[in-house]
Amino acid sequence: MLKNILGLLALLALPFSMQAQTCSDNIAPGHGGFESPLNTIGWSLWDGGANASSMNITTAEAHHGDQSVHISVPGTNSYTDFHHRFTVFTIDEDSTYQLSFWVKSNASDSIQLQARVVRDTDWQTHWLEQMAIASGDWTQFAYTFTAYETWNVAFLEFKFTHHLASGSYEVWMDEVELCKIPGAITNIDGDLASGVRLYPNPVHNGRLSIELPASHPTEKLQLRDMQGRVLRTWHPKAQSPQVLDCTSIPNGIYLLEIISGNAIMRERVEIRG
Repeated sequence: MLKNILGLLALLALPFSMQAQTCSDNIAPGHGGFESPLNTIGWSLWDGGANASSMNITTAEAHHGDQSVHISVPGTNSYTDFHHRFTVFTIDEDSTYQLSFWVKSNASDSIQLQARVVRDTDWQTHWLEQMAIASGDWTQFAYTFTAYETWNVAFLEFKFTHHLASGSYEVWMDEVELCKIPGAITNIDGDLASGVRLYPNPVHNGRLSIELPASHPTEKLQLRDMQGRVLRTWHPKAQSPQVLDCTSIPNGIYLLEIISGNAIMRERVEIRG
């Protein structure tokens, strides 16, 4: 039986070399260009209560337009959260979204950046892949995620962490956009779901068998961990069942994606050795 796993957002990182899709309708609050006064756009900082970090709108650095947001973090801070709660937005079940943004830093070594979509009522979240910002040049990051349930009160948060060396640093961000991707792969239950069978599940011997319906040719199978990272990819042959080698994958809960044309189904898989 297919399940929407724990109501999480499965966040799927795009390679950084891929060009972000053009955002025709930014569903996040429309202030990611930072062209308005700071007190009107709703972005704020949290640094664990130290209240040492600062934020301002600057014209000295901008990737697009005239302004960007500038965040200054002292060396005494282990982390700083940068989030937007001015206006919450809705994430629709089974829809696919792209979060993209430009960022630069003057840190002497790399800093870590994490981005997430958060549900405002209970702070339920699922982190995207962690990124390292090591260049003084503007860099764009683009990620996609598919929502497994509708969130009516969501907001964006970015977290900066400096682990490798002491010392203060500055960060600039610009063009923060969250867009629904039209025509993206979507979940279906129908004929595809009814023709798929997995066994044994849980997996005990490192071998997972899968039967696929002949009526829905399957282009690709992907095994993801609960952070959305692809651990293994298979391109199934014509015969059924297929045997998937999972011997090198640690014990735990995973998500198997079965991709057929413009449809995708996801099955919870447990590996126990």
